[in-house]
Amino acid sequence: MSLDISQGFHKALTPMERIWEGSLSRTLRLAVTLLCITCLAVAPAAAGDGSGSDKIGGAANETATTWFVELASPPASKGTSKATLKAERDAFKANAAADGLKLTERFSYDTLWNGVSVSVAPAQVATLRSVSGVKAVYPVETVSLPDLVSENGGGSDIDLKNAVGLTGADIAQDELGLDGSGVTIAIMDSGLDYTLPEFGGCFGPGCKVRGGFDLVGDTYNATDTSPAFQPVPHPDGDPLPCNPDDADRAEVLGAGTSDAAHGTHVAGIAAADGRGHTADGQVVGVAPGAKLLAYRVFGCNGGTDTDVMIHAMELALADHADILNMSIGAAFTNWPQYPTAVAADNLVDAGVTVVASIGNSGANGGQLWSAGAPGVGRKVIGVASFDNTKSTLPAFQVGTRKYTYNRAAGSLATVPQSGSAEIVATGTPATVGDGCVNAPAAGTLSGKIALIRRGGPAAPAPACGFYNKAINAQRAGAVGVVIYNNVAGALSPTVAPVPPGAEPVSIPVVAITAADGVSIFSGLAADHTLTWTDEVLETPLATAGLISDFSSFGTDAELALKPDIGGPGGQIYSTWPHQQFGGHNTIGGTSMASPHVAGLAALILQAKNKSIGPGMVRTLLMNTAMPKGVNFAPAAGLEPTWRQGAGLAQIVNAVTTPAWVSPSKISLGEGTGGASQLTVTNGGNVPVTYDLSEVTTIGTGPSTAAGTVYPFNFSYLGGANTATFSSPSVTVPAGGSAAVNVNIQAGAWRDKSLYGGYVVLTPRDGSVTLRVPYVGFFGDYQSLPVLTAANCGLPAVFQVRAGSGDACLGAGISRLGATGATFTLRGSDFPILLFHLNHQVRRLNIQVFKADGSAVHPVFNYVTQQEFLGRNSTATSFFEFDWDGTRSHDDGGGNGDHRKVVPNGRYILKLSVLKALGNASTSADWETFTTPPITLARP
Repeated sequence: MSLDISQGFHKALTPMERIWEGSLSRTLRLAVTLLCITCLAVAPAAAGDGSGSDKIGGAANETATTWFVELASPPASKGTSKATLKAERDAFKANAAADGLKLTERFSYDTLWNGVSVSVAPAQVATLRSVSGVKAVYPVETVSLPDLVSENGGGSDIDLKNAVGLTGADIAQDELGLDGSGVTIAIMDSGLDYTLPEFGGCFGPGCKVRGGFDLVGDTYNATDTSPAFQPVPHPDGDPLPCNPDDADRAEVLGAGTSDAAHGTHVAGIAAADGRGHTADGQVVGVAPGAKLLAYRVFGCNGGTDTDVMIHAMELALADHADILNMSIGAAFTNWPQYPTAVAADNLVDAGVTVVASIGNSGANGGQLWSAGAPGVGRKVIGVASFDNTKSTLPAFQVGTRKYTYNRAAGSLATVPQSGSAEIVATGTPATVGDGCVNAPAAGTLSGKIALIRRGGPAAPAPACGFYNKAINAQRAGAVGVVIYNNVAGALSPTVAPVPPGAEPVSIPVVAITAADGVSIFSGLAADHTLTWTDEVLETPLATAGLISDFSSFGTDAELALKPDIGGPGGQIYSTWPHQQFGGHNTIGGTSMASPHVAGLAALILQAKNKSIGPGMVRTLLMNTAMPKGVNFAPAAGLEPTWRQGAGLAQIVNAVTTPAWVSPSKISLGEGTGGASQLTVTNGGNVPVTYDLSEVTTIGTGPSTAAGTVYPFNFSYLGGANTATFSSPSVTVPAGGSAAVNVNIQAGAWRDKSLYGGYVVLTPRDGSVTLRVPYVGFFGDYQSLPVLTAANCGLPAVFQVRAGSGDACLGAGISRLGATGATFTLRGSDFPILLFHLNHQVRRLNIQVFKADGSAVHPVFNYVTQQEFLGRNSTATSFFEFDWDGTRSHDDGGGNGDHRKVVPNGRYILKLSVLKALGNASTSADWETFTTPPITLARP
């Protein structure tokens, strides 16, 4: 019998709160657009501008605008000649022109991935997939950096000692003499301030930062909702980042997330070299002796596109990087077939160890299957985040006690380091919607600092995000705001205007823990003066060494275990561009965990004289990692393997273990268990005997709470699996190997749950214990619903019509009833199919039939066909397909590689989705929707 430990995931953000704690998140509008062609209007050339309708539903409508086009042959790294690849690209361009496509090529690829990225008019996207020679089309997704919280700092006698102590990197440096010398780590990010002393103060051959490139330029901004949208790269040879002061101010004024500092912080974690100068405030990274390459893929503000990332991967290979770190990921894009994941896997095959953050969607509704590419690549080391031992933060004082804080991003004001003001509470520690439902009246906070509790009221009440709270206090005359958390853990908010362009916050805003907020509130009668200080304090973290609240959940879409391993990412003090905070700052995220693991990989490569490949680096790290307890109640059981992977990396054991196990992880798939054969290899001089056992982690499954939608909400569950071994122990000879079979039987888990644990190999000689994590899906994976209503009665067909309205989508659009509607296919008069994908989809088809169900053509009736589609990012967002009145066809080749106009008449569309891991020949693995009649009546 399973024990329901947590009824739903109650640490989730309120819907309107924008909180980013490191690593990369997608912009909402483009967040999960793996829907490729089916997301955009596709109008024929005869239909005027073919623009179709504007996006319906605002931010809930998740679409893409630029496309990867994959061509037939494998890339050059897999053996295809450059001449053949060029011929394929040339043929594609010629065929596209012959089909009337007007495209703008952004990037072409031949080394790690074969194809191009292009921009085309929405009216021609479906035609793009039909061009002869095209293997597949994928969306180029826009990813954005987090609103990095500038938490002051600098000048303190601090290095990365707390974080490196969690993984043993300090011992590896001090006692094993490892520092990454002879290894080059490439950093793909937002630029690197190599003028800092920890990076040698120079750039180029002979410098610590020995090379790199700016692929995009300062003005590049791929976020199409930003007024500063400028998606055309203007590359140059210098990867120096923007001035963070300028980028921060531009963010507040609506240009998009400030990108200036992220890459410098990431690079410092991996390889900052402040040895001998820590007393002066310099920091020492995990692999301080390593060289660096810097590839800048962000402008000063806003997002970047994933096609830029593949170009940077190819540059890293050309520049002979040993390791590539990508603290970048597209949440919910968890198919390993996505181009960035495939290119990353090919880079691994070319000999480069690739490390990538797994994502920051752990606190985004507690969503399962939210890990992103490229971290879900089959050969990539996908990294989860664990909280640091201590946080290094600035402090203010109330009464006799000092409280550390995070500075909120998005305000025009800087947090002062001196001065005092009265602090008053707008509500109590029980107030829901504090600062909004009890919004202070004008003048009531004049000259005071407002203490406000995080959180908003439930819908349909108006939003009460961080910006709402801060701007309400500012309008009431406050000179500052202190926001305290409503759950355990650190809080790193942004008060950037919502919507962009709204009145900016121009007073300092800081965030503290829930406990500190309650402490201040309770003592206000006696102590009600807040004094800002210039002190930076180390504060122990209650969640030290546990998985970070924000770290994303796996698995990948095919139930393979992701993430692979974890590193310290919560509250990390590292380098920062020299213009701010003395060149050092504390932030947190899987962005910070990934470079830590990249630094550990450098130590392993140095220890092994670079004689091992990327696969062995991952194996050593995973075999020797330390699993940790679930973060909300460590004594209740271990954190799920699909959130922590193998556990927290332990570098000393990874370097010194005489033996290793392959495979390094087990994915059992769907059902009630499975079997695997493990091979133990002993590289030592004496035989080793291991006793075999299994330990089960906490599970996750559907919540029984009313109103929850799985997997957007879930419950933590208790249970026990059973492992049966071919023998209870295994002896591995010196210099040899031995195999053992394991059969894992799932416990009594709730249907549709994820379950997992570890196979444990305990050595009798006291050497290093080895572990292999496993995961499985309990039940029928294809039983997860895909085409769900999204609180909007979807799927459904809509028509833009002045004077009409829809209860879900608003004015100007009407929902088709059973009798259907007539469309001219002119202007915005196109059939608009909206649908929500509640889970990842292996294949999506849209077919056209006559209204009586008969075929429009005996063979070719597909409007579009797509593969490897990501799900929507929220339970109420959706995708859009605007039909242009065409279908795929061909000129006799039988491959449907051209378009034909469907004549005027009465038709229906059939939407079909094949579920992840589904069998195309099994009807139960498909879900379908058939539209009401659609009458085409072109003038």
